[in-house]
Amino acid sequence: MKLSDYRAPDFSLVHAHDLTLVGHIVKYISGSAALPNGGAVVAATTMGNKPTTPSMDLALRQQQEKAAGVEGTKPSPWEEWDARVLESLKRADVLGLKGLSRPEARGLMEYWAASGVLRQKVDEKIVAEKWALSGNGVVGEIERGALRMHIVA
Repeated sequence: MKLSDYRAPDFSLVHAHDLTLVGHIVKYISGSAALPNGGAVVAATTMGNKPTTPSMDLALRQQQEKAAGVEGTKPSPWEEWDARVLESLKRADVLGLKGLSRPEARGLMEYWAASGVLRQKVDEKIVAEKWALSGNGVVGEIERGALRMHIVA
């Protein structure tokens, strides 16, 4: 969603949307193309450990505001915006995800235990520990803490 580090023959920077794989994904997310047999292209981003992309952040914020029926944030005239990014996300559906609550985390951990993936007793102590260490319900972190392999040598 920005200029890449690749260079064209004239040594100008190549936009990521001009790269083949990224271009295909953006084509389907933007709605300019549809999958021939139906389907959906789902993309995710996280607020942690991501490069700063102001144009993408603005486009996602505008889509969330649009879905909420709120007046969309206007781009600042004092900043430089990537029009390709703003246009590509104009018709995207944006769903903001939050972390799990403790009861939801417990249900997920009980599911893992019932399926045999989690091999420890699921009680309030273990749920509270994994939930707190996950950053208050981040599913991937709960999974990392609860399902990590213990190798016995």
